[in-house]
Amino acid sequence: MTPPSLRLDGASKWYGQVLALNGANLELGTGIHGLVGANGAGKTTLLRIASGLILPDEGSASILGVSTRKTQARSLVGYAPETDSFYEEYTTLGFLVTMARIHGFSKNEAIRRTELSLDQVGLSNQSEKRIKGCSRGMRQRVKLAQALLHDPPLLILDEPFSGVDPVVRQDLVELFRKMAKGGRTLLFSSHELDEVERLTENILVLVRGRIVAVGSAGEVRKRLDNHPCRVALEWPDTPDQPSLSALLGEWANWPEISGWERLNTIPGRMGCLIRAAREADFLTRLQSQVLQWNWTLERVENLDGSTRALVGRILGGKIMGSTS
Repeated sequence: MTPPSLRLDGASKWYGQVLALNGANLELGTGIHGLVGANGAGKTTLLRIASGLILPDEGSASILGVSTRKTQARSLVGYAPETDSFYEEYTTLGFLVTMARIHGFSKNEAIRRTELSLDQVGLSNQSEKRIKGCSRGMRQRVKLAQALLHDPPLLILDEPFSGVDPVVRQDLVELFRKMAKGGRTLLFSSHELDEVERLTENILVLVRGRIVAVGSAGEVRKRLDNHPCRVALEWPDTPDQPSLSALLGEWANWPEISGWERLNTIPGRMGCLIRAAREADFLTRLQSQVLQWNWTLERVENLDGSTRALVGRILGGKIMGSTS
């Protein structure tokens, strides 16, 4: 039986009196996994432990069954940090060849692997460009190429979409998907929560050093069934449709509804925002009400259904943006 690509067992890390990672338990197989959390939640600490750059103070971490306390584990993982650390005067080719030689490869093998990595990240035609002249997107690709030099089965990527334009972001998304299809495991962190949901259904949510949810957006939602959600309703404001006052008279007796407010709509339409404690129960009642009133309900939208909103609810109402 193949061991998991990455496993954390009760991994904790202290920085002085600050507990940065608190008893993290995790198993990841092949594919793409997105790690989301607020600034200071412990994402970088988790990624550095997963890559073997730092060791947990308590618990353990392993890559394909090899403890990160062993040197062998480092050959199984490629790590692309959020921050840049380049020899700026080097060309992209020269920098990567140097990194490959540091890995222990011969000169010829280092050149071969560098050319392959540059091709994988779409920089073959930029091999002679000095790093100091590279754009933010190109620098992200150089970091990724460096992580790929030794062909690792596990890639750890800290904020790979940070500062890149939409075109480069889409190129990176396609590259990550191609790598995952080839059997690699990718774990990346991002504040672009919508991007996380589009790229993968394997979502990890980290809050104040604890992994509080793992799974698809739908599975994360199941963890939040007892939390309120906001549902927007809209319908034609015509005599044959129920009036808002009549609806409110019924809703007052629904235990799932904790509050409501009228929505601003265009003339001829009526809208209401419902705060419901249990979405499934609310929607079941709503379906019966639609049939009872012959109600032409044209919009039913859970405004807390996206990954951004889900994570915002987990974080106590704080919605993260695209920068930290």
